[in-house]
Amino acid sequence: MSAPHGKISIFNKRKADNMSALKYNIETLLEGKYYHSRSRRLEGIIQYAEKREGIWYGEGLEAYVIQVRPTYSSESPLSKDFWATVCVSA
Repeated sequence: MSAPHGKISIFNKRKADNMSALKYNIETLLEGKYYHSRSRRLEGIIQYAEKREGIWYGEGLEAYVIQVRPTYSSESPLSKDFWATVCVSA
């Protein structure tokens, strides 16, 4: 299978206390992040993410379907949300 065409960067600057651990799931880490698709030339902020079964990218990789709200420009001020599938290394 070919490499994914979009790129999402997730950085967490918050540090955990010595007595507690931060727990996250992939869905909440993806939501609110910026998404850019190289092949479709679409970009925006991820509004929703859900694990997608039945798609295999490789060992240790999981597929997630995401709903993206486009960033607005003067060329397309009222674009509709679009959906994409992304590959996440788990």
